[in-house]
Amino acid sequence: MNKIGDTHHTADVPVATNGAPGITVRLSWAARTDTGLKRAQNEDSLVAHPPIFSVADGMGGHAAGDIASAAVVSALGEISVAPVSPLEIQAELANATRAIFREAEKTGSSGGSTCVGAALTEQNGQPYWLFFNIGDSRAFINSEEGFHQVSVDHSLVQGMIDSGEISVAESLTHPKRNVITRAIGFEDSPLPDFWLIPVVAGESILCCSDGLTKELTNEEIEAHFSLGLEPDTLADQLMADALASGGSDNISIIVVRVDEVRFAEVNSDEVLSDEVLSDDASSGADNSHPPFVPRDLHEDWASTIPQ
Repeated sequence: MNKIGDTHHTADVPVATNGAPGITVRLSWAARTDTGLKRAQNEDSLVAHPPIFSVADGMGGHAAGDIASAAVVSALGEISVAPVSPLEIQAELANATRAIFREAEKTGSSGGSTCVGAALTEQNGQPYWLFFNIGDSRAFINSEEGFHQVSVDHSLVQGMIDSGEISVAESLTHPKRNVITRAIGFEDSPLPDFWLIPVVAGESILCCSDGLTKELTNEEIEAHFSLGLEPDTLADQLMADALASGGSDNISIIVVRVDEVRFAEVNSDEVLSDEVLSDDASSGADNSHPPFVPRDLHEDWASTIPQ
């Protein structure tokens, strides 16, 4: 298990636009990880260090899974400046894969890892979340538009759901529900799915390993978000409920809340001033949350990534 960043913190994160630090996003977050009640070792790892937040769930048994997930978050932790591009994430996941291969050569034990996360980026001068995913760890967003799962599992049962062979309810007890179809550490160039969603003041995101979603349904997780809790309290309550429900696997949780979005403006004397965009802003800007329609970048970016 490897944990990079603070377990709870608030920070102003600059997001450059056209080479200038034109946007500042104030974030509050909390990160938690627990071995659970049935496992001997925690093979999850996480990074909660702006501009990137990510959870990795190792597989391969004990040391192999631990090494794999740690390699993933260590690589992603090298990203330190926003905006973050899909190519940067892809490159760091390729670095993680090479690190996993090197360890396998030393130890003779091969491992792999899932990975889910969100990073700050920008599109046309506006701040966006760049969500990414490989495997069956999950990402969610809670906003004025409601509570939504952003990521789509790379798993055997998800494929069966998509083809209409089984229902979501049936997938929860399917004997092959733990079989994933994509992971880091088994191919030279792992390819994540990507989604772009606007960053809006007041919204929150959740990245978690399947240790949480095995114990709590999406509706139960949504109920926690509806309480309007601080990120650290919310993360603690989600963890406590997952453990109380059985804690059958390692559990990792990152909750991030967008407190404020500020746009820098250049006046006639070329002095920067900040315009704060919040729910009660009166600047005349349109601050309403756009409809939840995440832009799936998988096909767009797959063609640009070296194979």
